Parts: sequence; structure tokens; C-alpha cells
Amino acid sequence: VYGRDMEPLSVTVNHREFMKFLHSKMGEHVLVTLRLADAKAWEKPALVKAIQHDPVDGHVVHVDFQTILLTQRLRVRVPVVLKGDAVGVKQDGGILEHFLREVEVECLPTEIPAEVAFDVSALKIGDTVHVRDLVAPTNTKMITDAEGVIASIQQPKEEKPEEADAAAVTEPEVLREK
Repeated sequence: VYGRDMEPLSVTVNHREFMKFLHSKMGEHVLVTLRLADAKAWEKPALVKAIQHDPVDGHVVHVDFQTILLTQRLRVRVPVVLKGDAVGVKQDGGILEHFLREVEVECLPTEIPAEVAFDVSALKIGDTVHVRDLVAPTNTKMITDAEGVIASIQQPKEEKPEEADAAAVTEPEVLREK
């Protein structure tokens, strides 16, 4: 645990409780209140800053918590979720490419959105969605560059079969004789 105006502190967290909130709707962006079991007066709000997983079995081996002030705005990365079926994909056979999967927003810790959603139903082939097209959730401000491309509908590339050139199939040329 680390944060402003405090020395870093090593703590142990109950694995089952940690996994329960990690798999909640908010995922890693959930606001938690850390309480030390042996110190009744120590209680601080915190966010998960980093998680390290075991490379073999994937279990969580280390978590960094950053203590925060509930009255101070902070920057967090929020997933972008594309909703609906694009017209360009369903009717025209286009391909939906999702480029930017997270955007950075600034908000109070108690107002961190779970996701930023965008409805792609009206998109046709050649249409592109930029960060400026997203609606920022209530009481948040988009920090990510407005020109960033979230998604686009692309025309599928057609493979042209190679035509067999009858003249190309010839006998090998003899360079010299014995």
C-alpha cells in the first residue's frame, strides 16, 4: 500500500475476498477501503494500481494499492464497449475492427464508470468512431486524445485467384551442353 503522505506499507489480503471484488462489475477500478486488522485506527480508501500474476498458473501473487483522497479527481483507464450489430457488417459483409479498447477519464474516485459504451448499429462500411464521438459518463472528463480511433468498419479484402499462364509453363532452358 502506498500513497500521498504515507510510508509504503506491506500488507496481506485475503485471497478469496480479493478475487471476489476483482471479478465484480468494476473489476480493477473498484474503490476499496483498506483496514488493518491489528490497527483499529488505520483505514484508508484505495484503488488497485497494479496486479502481478504467476506466469504458470495465473494466480495473483502481488497487488499494489494506492491510497487516495475521495475529494481529489484522478485519472483512470476505463474499457470501451461496442454495443449492437453494425449495418455495414450485417448487410454489407464488412469487418468491425476495434482499435482503442480503453480510454482515460478524469473523475472523482466515487464516480469511476465501469465502462464507456458506444452503439455501432448505424455504422456502414468506411465509417470510423473517434474518441470525440464517445459520450463522457456523468461527472467525467475524457483525457484520451480526441482524434484517437476507437473502431471502424472495413471492406473485406478480396483475394484474386492467380490465373495460370499457359506460356509460363515451359521446359527449362539448357545453358550449356556436355
